[in-house]
Amino acid sequence: MSKHFNKKKSSTKKNSNKRSIYANVMKGQTVIFKNGACAKRQSNGQFRFVKRTSCKKSKKGGNGPGKVPKSSSEKKRRAIEIFLEKYNINEVDFLNGDMDDKNLGEEGVIELVKIMPDELKSLSLSNNNIGNKGVIALANDLPMTLKSLRLGDNEIDDVGATILAESLKSHRSITSLLLTQNQIGDDGIIELANNLPTGLTQLYLGENIIGDKGVSVLAENLTGLKHLSLDSNQIGDEGAGVLAANLPQTLKYLYTDDNQMSDVGAKVLTANLPQGIRHYVIFP
Repeated sequence: MSKHFNKKKSSTKKNSNKRSIYANVMKGQTVIFKNGACAKRQSNGQFRFVKRTSCKKSKKGGNGPGKVPKSSSEKKRRAIEIFLEKYNINEVDFLNGDMDDKNLGEEGVIELVKIMPDELKSLSLSNNNIGNKGVIALANDLPMTLKSLRLGDNEIDDVGATILAESLKSHRSITSLLLTQNQIGDDGIIELANNLPTGLTQLYLGENIIGDKGVSVLAENLTGLKHLSLDSNQIGDEGAGVLAANLPQTLKYLYTDDNQMSDVGAKVLTANLPQGIRHYVIFP
């Protein structure tokens, strides 16, 4: 009696270990055990031995002697390792979303969005030449937790800006947006202006090609802003006048140097600066 009980206990342990080892094999999938036998997962979770040809022909497929399908977390971890090595990125920087100057290109961004860290709050991808196609890939998968997005020096034009603007509609938690050193003109900035998150406090748009038309629409959508950079654009006196009339009282920093305004536009801006302004450069 005792001998029979011990044998049963040993068998149960063996079956339990097998279930644990092949836990990732789903119902209907086949697998080749280490001893070369082919088995198929049943609806009750048990394995039933089948012909070896079943493992070879099955669409769900055997996975080779002793091999078990990798879990999604294992696959993601391996993909992250490959990505970090390929683009020479430190893991801490990756987890913090700090990936400036890594020559990612659009291909790298497509790879990145598949392995983006969960609950990312800041994403900095400046000087990566991602272009409009990179923006498309990014816009579809921006984390909802994101508060800061930096995409400077990436050859983004009005098309990319419009795509990003559409994404901003559902990413209202962003408080800081940097798009300096791109090719965004009036059409792109108008789309962005009409979709800026209501909680935005920092907006960096220097070194683009924004003119009077674009800045006039932007000026009407600056509520709550604390930092505004519009240096090195194509803003003239007309745009400066509209901007001056709409500067939010929350503004602390303003940069509009190296534009196309004359002394007239610069004086209008200066005369209408908010009382609490801390630093500004209007016209060199």
